[in-house]
This record gives sequence, structure tokens and C-alpha cells, in this order.
Amino acid sequence: MPPILCFSTVDWDYLRHRPQIIMSHLAECGYPVVYVDTLGLRSPTIRDWSRIVSRLSNFWMKNYKKQDGLPKGLRVLSPILLPFLNSKLLRRLNIWFLVPFFKKALQEYSSEMPIIWVYLPTWTVLECIKRIPHHLLVYECIDSLANNPAGVSRGYVSAEAEILRQADLVITTSQELQREKASINANTHWVPAGVDARFFDITEPAEQVMCIRGPRIGFFGALDHRLDVALLKELVINHREWSFVLIGPIRVNLDELVSEDNCHYLGVKPYEQIPAFVEALDVVILPYSIDGFTRNIFPAKIYECLALGKPVVATAIPALNDLDEWVYIASDVPDFTVAIQSALSEDKPHIIRRRQILASNNSWDKRYKEIKNYLGELQD
Repeated sequence: MPPILCFSTVDWDYLRHRPQIIMSHLAECGYPVVYVDTLGLRSPTIRDWSRIVSRLSNFWMKNYKKQDGLPKGLRVLSPILLPFLNSKLLRRLNIWFLVPFFKKALQEYSSEMPIIWVYLPTWTVLECIKRIPHHLLVYECIDSLANNPAGVSRGYVSAEAEILRQADLVITTSQELQREKASINANTHWVPAGVDARFFDITEPAEQVMCIRGPRIGFFGALDHRLDVALLKELVINHREWSFVLIGPIRVNLDELVSEDNCHYLGVKPYEQIPAFVEALDVVILPYSIDGFTRNIFPAKIYECLALGKPVVATAIPALNDLDEWVYIASDVPDFTVAIQSALSEDKPHIIRRRQILASNNSWDKRYKEIKNYLGELQD
């Protein structure tokens, strides 16, 4: 099989997201995968320097030493770029370094032309695509990155449009994104998130959560710009009878929130421990802000929670329109209050089983088959 050169939006060792899941499976299916840690959406700010220092310190380890703990047939590259992506000179110097670096890694796998698989449609990636001969180009659009509140580099919108036009296959994670991208590339298909229900088939809840007074209302994942922090804070303050549990890396200022007595921040947990932590929650909440970015997301954690039979209360992002039978939808603090109370009182065995059946019908195995079918149509 041809090798895959994957330009990801997230580093391999960050929280487990769709790029790691899809590339792991393709490697297991026999595709040699070169997974490239994120090359960045924008020029770095002062908040990014710790990540930059970490990448510098791990450069030799990640790029040149044998890597342990990875799926067979998958290799991770973590290149260092010159910052300030709005400078034409520095961008060209980056390309001068990156293209031979990627070609060499691919040649160590196979002499076949690669499939280039893009999650990060930036100018830098577009220039690499132009200079690396390839068999197919796949663009998997998992977010509306142009609406990212953290910003994007100059030329992002035109680079994404060009990659869309060139792509042999476009995959989106939400129907909103599919409608948008199909106007540029007709071969655009919606493949939502899935779940490995077997991984979430556990019985022992995490003791660190169980020792917190119930009912326990929780969120897990990146605590970032997608969250409606004001809504979450008001919930915490108005409902001292509930304990709120937060798990994941903090990317926004939550100092006031986590200082509340009934709010418990447990830090970042390894992915393999997440099922046990979620199992210990009574209700999972997804209090996302509604904006140009979140209108186009499909949270993978929806099916993960349902696989555990957990009730979910979420704001009305479009991706959940078809799941309103299984997910409580709320728009403000009174709505969330009523929905959480309902979730706590209606959590009966037959309802739990319905959630688990829905999750099992939306497995990653099913999603892999869809993606491989689309790939097969191009390779026949």
C-alpha cells in the first residue's frame, strides 16, 4: 500500500483526537503512515513558548530515534519551524527545510508516491503538497479553522480553498462543513465521529471522582475557547448542591471558576483512564459557546459518553440536531438547570441501554469502512 503523509492539527502526544484515531487505524490496515505534528495555524504568542521549548528539547528524540509505543507502521515527525508565519522569507526557508525532511521520511518506508492526508490546510502545507509528488490528496476537514478565535496565519483562507480544489477526496465531520466544502469540491463526504464502545465498556469508576460529593456534573476535554465560561460559572455558583468536575488541559482563564468550593479541577488524564473518570460522573455537560467555530464541530465525546450510558446536556450546536432524542439540549442557565435535573431523575436502565445501542451503531469500525470505501473508489 502507498505510504500516507499526514499533516495533523494536533501533536501525536496531545489529547487523543480524530487524526490520531484515523491514522492509527490506517497504519494497522497496512498503510505506512508518517504523522506530522502540527505545523501551526498562526505565528506564536507568548502563551505558545512552553510548547515551542518542549518541541526543541524533544526534536532529536522524536525525529531521529526509534519511537516506542506507536502503532506498527506509524512514525511521528515533529519538525521545528521558524516562527512568524506572516513573513514570506521565513515561510520559504521553512519550505526549503521541510520538503526534503518529509521526502526522506517517506522514502524510508516506500518508493511509491504517497497519499497526502491534510487536516491542517495552511500555506506551508500547500507549498509542501506542490513540491512532493503524490498519488492522492485527501483533505479531512474537522473544524472551521478560519473561524478559530485564536486566529490563523495570513493566507489561510486562500490556501484552504486551493487545497479543496486540488483534493481527490474531501471528508468532513459535520453536515454544516459538508455543505460548505461541497460548493468547492463535489467529492465531499460527511463522516462523523465514532466510538470504540469496547474501550468504554468498563465497570469500575475512578476513585478520585467517586470521593467527590454527588451529584457529580462533569466535563472532560480541552477547556478552551469553545466553552461558554460565563454560563459554566453561573451554573457552578447557582447550584452549590451539585459538584462540578473538570478534566483536561486549561487553555483559557478559569481561575475564578476553579476557586469555587463545588468546582473540582482534576487536571489532564491519560486517554486510557478517561472511561473510568466519565463512569464516575452522573451527568456530562457540553456548555459550548455558539459561534462560527462551534457551529461546525461534532464533539467525539458525545458517543463516548453514550457508550457509557451517561446522560449528556449540551448547548444547541447544529451537529446535535439529529441527536435530541438522546442528548438534552439547553441554551442558558435555567435550561441547563432543568435538563440536568431531568437527567438525574430519568437515568433509568432502559434509557441507559438505548444510549449504549446508539453508540454501538456509530462505532469507529463503521467510520473506517466508510473512509476506506471512498479511498477504494479513487484507487480502483
